Amino acid sequence: GRLLPCGGGLPFLWYGGLFLQKSIFYKYFRSCTAVVFSSILVLGSLFMLFASNYFKEDKRETMQQQLTIASSLLLTSSEYDDESNRVTINSSSLTAGFQTISIINDSTVFFTNASGVIQIWCEEGELTKPVHTVSSKIISKIEQDGSYFEAGRLEGLYSESYYTYGMNIDMGGSTIGYVFISEPSRELSSFLIEMIKIFALSSVAVLLLSVVVTYYSTIKMVRPLREMSVAAKKFGQGDFTSRIEVTSDDEIGQLAMALNNMAQSLSQLESM
Repeated sequence: GRLLPCGGGLPFLWYGGLFLQKSIFYKYFRSCTAVVFSSILVLGSLFMLFASNYFKEDKRETMQQQLTIASSLLLTSSEYDDESNRVTINSSSLTAGFQTISIINDSTVFFTNASGVIQIWCEEGELTKPVHTVSSKIISKIEQDGSYFEAGRLEGLYSESYYTYGMNIDMGGSTIGYVFISEPSRELSSFLIEMIKIFALSSVAVLLLSVVVTYYSTIKMVRPLREMSVAAKKFGQGDFTSRIEVTSDDEIGQLAMALNNMAQSLSQLESM
């Protein structure tokens, strides 16, 4: 299409033999396109939010199962002495179990004493004993809720974001320590990036299709208005023989019928 000047100074669009007033065409076209684009944006944001929450919840449940196994290993590797009120841990069998869990899940498994001081640290199957203490806030949260889950740096224990799940270990009616399992949270970033790519490609396809459909729907909507404009101009020049084709029963069709009736009435008055 191309723009042509009109007598009143308003720009008109020449398309397929039709003059389409730019203000009507583009206002309607812009509005429809903006609605479609906004809908895609809102749906995309909601989709990303739900996908992120689903991924986190699934990760939480998986880590809880792994931690249940780790706590069972810890209990079976420990002995409680009623007389001395002390717990003896068979560290060799416990560390072997921690190593297995760590290797299978590519995770970090560690055990702290009741004060939060780390006693056993197993990262990707490798055993170390870092001099670190889990924050008292996290320990208090576990005592209060029975477990702890976060996506973060565990109060500065990690240099990057990790998913961490922790729970307390009770024996003889008292807490003997806490066991934790951590996994890098970069999996969520990779997952969301892939989802964004898929959604972006789908959105572009839907947006292009919507633009094409909206464009030709707008052309179809404006065409009868152009025919009415031409007919009204003829009526103004005294030619009442022109008639507008009525193709619908909507407001535009009713307007066309009204113009035809007016032309018929004026023609009858003129012939008297």
